[in-house]
Amino acid sequence: MEDIVTLTGKAVDTLIQVKVRAHNQNGWGSYSELNIVGATIETVPAQAAAPTFDASTSTNNIIVLTWTALSGTSTGGSSVTIDNYEIYWDQGATTNSWVSLTLTPSLTYTKSGLTSAEIYSFKIRGINKYGEGSFSSVTAIVAG
Repeated sequence: MEDIVTLTGKAVDTLIQVKVRAHNQNGWGSYSELNIVGATIETVPAQAAAPTFDASTSTNNIIVLTWTALSGTSTGGSSVTIDNYEIYWDQGATTNSWVSLTLTPSLTYTKSGLTSAEIYSFKIRGINKYGEGSFSSVTAIVAG
């Protein structure tokens, strides 16, 4: 006979502590000591905030984006580490086709070689050891 307990609805970073005991043909054994270290609920990162346009360092054919780091429970309970943000763009208003630009641990990205007066849209997502988080809202920027 198995006793399986499933926990649902627990928030990320909720500490889980357990005791276990064995069962065989002779009956139930004693409970183990409480796992005082515990484990925490972990998942993919939460939705990232939309990137913002840095007008002070952008030019007619260069767009500089910045964004806020995921922190606390928004990381999914797992550290968001190297290559932790993925940036997508739509390559201009006429293509309407999202393509990954890069994976970066940075909180800034520079896209050059753009056409002045063209509209470009960008979105980002965080990545941790559990996978990819939801995309941010889209930021549309007119180059130049």
